[in-house]
Amino acid sequence: MKLNVLTKNYGKGFTGATTATYELIERWKEKGIDIEIFTLNKTDVVNKNVKVNTYSSLRHLISAINQRKKETTIWYSDDHLGCILGLLGIKYVHTYHGNWPSALLKNGIINFFKGLVLMPLYVYTIKKSALSVTVSYYALNFVKKFQKHSIVVRNGISCEPIYTKKNIIFKNKPLKIIMVGNVDLRKYKNLFELIKKHNNDIYNFNIDVYGSIKDTKLIKQFSRKNIAFKGFKKNVPYKNYDIYLSLSGAENLSIAMVEAIESGIPVISLDVGGSGEVVLNNVTGFLIDRFDTDKVFTFLNEEIWKQKLNFDNYNIVNEFNWENSATKYEQFFTDLYKG
Repeated sequence: MKLNVLTKNYGKGFTGATTATYELIERWKEKGIDIEIFTLNKTDVVNKNVKVNTYSSLRHLISAINQRKKETTIWYSDDHLGCILGLLGIKYVHTYHGNWPSALLKNGIINFFKGLVLMPLYVYTIKKSALSVTVSYYALNFVKKFQKHSIVVRNGISCEPIYTKKNIIFKNKPLKIIMVGNVDLRKYKNLFELIKKHNNDIYNFNIDVYGSIKDTKLIKQFSRKNIAFKGFKKNVPYKNYDIYLSLSGAENLSIAMVEAIESGIPVISLDVGGSGEVVLNNVTGFLIDRFDTDKVFTFLNEEIWKQKLNFDNYNIVNEFNWENSATKYEQFFTDLYKG
């Protein structure tokens, strides 16, 4: 089977979505699928033995795809550039990793207007696909408005999962907390506001932040002595921490959050997007009302010492698996090819 992958940014590390595509391609190769990439940008971490076509402009990319549209080939898209396939009348499977429209107001004024442009492109991409896939039931509610042929396929994780069932009582002070994700306002605005509001308070926790800087102006926000920016790491050391913290203002479903749970550490998260599908109160962590960010500080600084967590990640480990996901996609591609 021949598969062409269309993506604006290709390679591990751009975003959670591009990392997911990278991981799926690794498994598709093992299944004997011949894969070719069409992209505008690529990272240094790409799949081996895969042909990569990188184009200098959108015009050149569209022209190249148009020349190939009569081939008997399955196409796959993972972002809004899938609209090109729709416009050219090419059948394709699309995965929606986005968090629009909830992210419109969560990432600054520039990204608000960017979202107004991208939203119609995503909607068109979903509408014209033969099948649209998403990673959470939260996002499925959005996708189904535009494409009745839609389904949830969970992402897997990059780290080695550890089946963990244990009672957790928080005793260590200060708590060692980890946050993971590219540094932008959507993911970290709530953290910055809490830091500012509680600047003179004593903290019973330390936070290490892992991720790439998307907005260099934000790096100065990590100025408190108990908050350290660690940069991008290929292998995030979740096991070295007591808690994974997510204060994102909008999410589909975070791979990093699932990786933390599968690594055996609980998650404290605002109840946004699909977070509630994996953060189960008193089982894999604690959900906090998305509008009550002040409670996060109180919870971490005071209340958590009174909590007992019956941690169990068995169901999450079984559900989020790259091999299972790749097999489901392979069936989608086969059905589309036969159809």
